[in-house]
Amino acid sequence: MICGRLLSIISWRSLWRSLWRSLFRAPYSFSGELPDRRLHAYRINSPHSSHSDLIDERLRSIFTDAPSYMFVAGERRSITSARVYLRRAPSFASSIDTELFYGNEVRCFASDRGWSWVQSALDGYVGYVPSDVLGELATSGGIASSMIVSVAFCLCYEAADVKSESFLELAMGSRILVDEDFYENGFLRTRLCGKWAYISERHVIASEDSVARGYNTKGDNTKGYKVRGNNKDIDFVSTAERFLGVPYLYGGGCYAGIDCSALLQTAMSLHGIDCPRDADMQEGLSGQGGVGGSLGITDSASVDRAMSDLRRGDLIFWNRHVGIMLDGEYFLHANAGFMEVSRELLSDARARIMDIEGEIRTIRRLDRIG
Repeated sequence: MICGRLLSIISWRSLWRSLWRSLFRAPYSFSGELPDRRLHAYRINSPHSSHSDLIDERLRSIFTDAPSYMFVAGERRSITSARVYLRRAPSFASSIDTELFYGNEVRCFASDRGWSWVQSALDGYVGYVPSDVLGELATSGGIASSMIVSVAFCLCYEAADVKSESFLELAMGSRILVDEDFYENGFLRTRLCGKWAYISERHVIASEDSVARGYNTKGDNTKGYKVRGNNKDIDFVSTAERFLGVPYLYGGGCYAGIDCSALLQTAMSLHGIDCPRDADMQEGLSGQGGVGGSLGITDSASVDRAMSDLRRGDLIFWNRHVGIMLDGEYFLHANAGFMEVSRELLSDARARIMDIEGEIRTIRRLDRIG
């Protein structure tokens, strides 16, 4: 009896929603070429019945004839989970597009039925995350500094003691606020999961906003953290090498599983080099954002010539795949062939991938690799 009434109520609500959308808000159709949905927040004629059609208000110049009620500004929020997958649709069964980490900023445009439609501030990627992983955007204020996790994963301890228990792991690229008034035994402290967490000072670098506020970055072995974008002790290739042996996971971006383009993006980002998320975006930058210029690949003969003069840090692109040269012969890539981040002879990989994705399409050389 009760179940029947509940089903009846749900059915009437679904019917009313459909009538409202059909009678008062006619479906909007866009006549031009739609922008890349991965990097532009718009939902037009959404296939998910409970999700209304919306457009990021910053896209008004593209969707000039869209009704005003469709535009939304969104709110700045922060990821409060250690890591979360950004999905293509509001369902755990939906494919993974990328991964977000603790402290990463997003812009939230809408939340409904346990899912939030967001855009990452790091690379502009758009998708869905569970609503319960979003929190208020933390600000450094005057008593805390923003730090970025700079190791594959950072352990968070119960006390400022290497023998104490760890209760959380933060992935490379996570952002935390540390208490500037605390330093003990090489540990910093931050608030996580409603309590103090202690992390090694060797596992973070200072973000730009901390430097702008005059925070100490002189390296005096107490609170002299390296600065993102000025992290010159190692090159980005060495950072990528830290992931050697990590399992391959399409859409993943950390020690638990990573794909080829996330490997490149994560390593570059830590060194202050802007890098988009997907391999096709990275391949098409054409010198923007520090990704450098093409070595002129036109056919197999030009690939042969380019391969005779490869250097550490050169980027090798196939269709939907990218690798990072370690020297003139070996390169590093997260791949489904070995199901891990592996070191491989480029000549061997070229022959193996030829039958799957075809010939190498582009080789890019960065202006700098530090």
